[in-house]
Amino acid sequence: MINIHRRLAKENLRARMILQVHDELVFEAPEEELAALSTLVREEMSSAIKLDVPIKVDVPIKVDVGVGGELVGGALIEKIVAIEELN
Repeated sequence: MINIHRRLAKENLRARMILQVHDELVFEAPEEELAALSTLVREEMSSAIKLDVPIKVDVPIKVDVGVGGELVGGALIEKIVAIEELN
């Protein structure tokens, strides 16, 4: 999750990880970043630890339409996106 945070900054994405509970990660992100965010999360979570067997990482996306309270670069994020890693 630390690597995800670092990559978000490095790749200049406005998406932010706002919550982690057990095996779920919740992000706030603009709609135009969903594809890049999904790829980034899948890459980082599937390579978090080296194992002899591959780790399967699902990245379902739930979009809640509304206005978020987070200011990113002075602009309100208009979509709240929860990307949950499920079992």
